[in-house]
Order: sequence, then structure tokens, then C-alpha cells
Amino acid sequence: ITQLQVIDKEWLTPHLVRLTFTGADGASLADFPVGEFTDTYVKVELPPRGVDLGWPYDGEVVREQRPAHEWPVLRSYTIRSFDPSAGVLALEFVVHGDDGVAGPWARDVEPGGPTSRIQVRGPGGGYAPDPEADHHVFVGDASALPAIAVALERLPLGVSADVVIAVENSADEIPLPSAADVNITWQVVAKDTDIADALAEAVTSRELPTSD
Repeated sequence: ITQLQVIDKEWLTPHLVRLTFTGADGASLADFPVGEFTDTYVKVELPPRGVDLGWPYDGEVVREQRPAHEWPVLRSYTIRSFDPSAGVLALEFVVHGDDGVAGPWARDVEPGGPTSRIQVRGPGGGYAPDPEADHHVFVGDASALPAIAVALERLPLGVSADVVIAVENSADEIPLPSAADVNITWQVVAKDTDIADALAEAVTSRELPTSD
């Protein structure tokens, strides 16, 4: 378990906020073992809203001594960036009102504030773009944006990619830089629409190259 503290906060869109962390209470992140995977993630551990578990706390002790509705919850988030020399990492959170635990926390947290320290487990990961492939296809909703963004940044010159991302409206679109030749489709999906069906239709309706 690694203890982190929010030191910076940036709203990228009305529904996506980037939080930058350093080690809590002056701890160094220089040796945090982020590998080469573009989907490297941590499991963020957060108390339920309104529950004060103190700091630091032991999740196992909490589960032994407190009722289940006060147990911390785990949510997986892709590491958007990590700078070992500066000892900082960034995570991006999708925020939709009061839905969930992590989204409202990320919306409300203030750098250095009383709720700015969290615990994370990991990191883990298992995917990076195949360097031998000529073409790549990335598909996801807004919660997949960090992993897709990191993968696109990793693609070299000379390859291409199709990207289809479902968002609530055009204000949720963000720049996705890449050295590759990238064709991005932002699929605006109404709240009452099945995102998986909308993404599947968007992908199957386009003509993909026959290369590897």
C-alpha cells in the first residue's frame, strides 16, 4: 500500500478532472514501480462518503472492527503520467454528480486539504501497443480516456490508429496527441443510450485497414 496526497487539481472537461499526487507526509515516490505498460493502474482505496477512518488507517482492521457500510472501497484508475525524478503521478477521474465514491471525492477534494490523502494498491498492468502492428484500434467510454491517451502517446511514426470514444457531449472531448496517423471519432451518446451498443455500431460501421 502506498500513501498519496493531492498536490494539484485541473479540470480537463466538465466531467474529467486530473489530480496530481506526491507521496503523503513527505514520502518519496522515486521508487514507485511503474512499468512499461500503457494501462498501468493503481487501486485507489477510499472511505465511503461522510466516513472518517482517521489517518493513516489499516483497511483490514477497519473491516474487523467497523460495520460493512464504513469499509473503504477500491476503484481501479490508470496512471496518466508518472515522473519519478519529481516524485509525482497523475490520475484522471470521471465525475458525474454524486454517482459513485471516487468521482464525488475527486470533484470535492482540494490539494492539501483534509481529504487529500489516500491509499493506493499496486501498480498493476498488462497491455502496451504491439510494436509490430501496422494499425491499432482503441475503443472506450470516458473512463478509458487515460489508458487510450497513454497508448496513443506511445505509438511511433509510420503506424496508424482508429479511435472511438463515447462521451456525454462535445465539451468532453480532449486533445489526444500521437506521432501516429490517428483517426478519432467522438461518439456523443445520450444518457439513456446503451454505450456498449453505440460503440459497437460506431466500430463495425467504419472500414478498417486490412494491414496487421
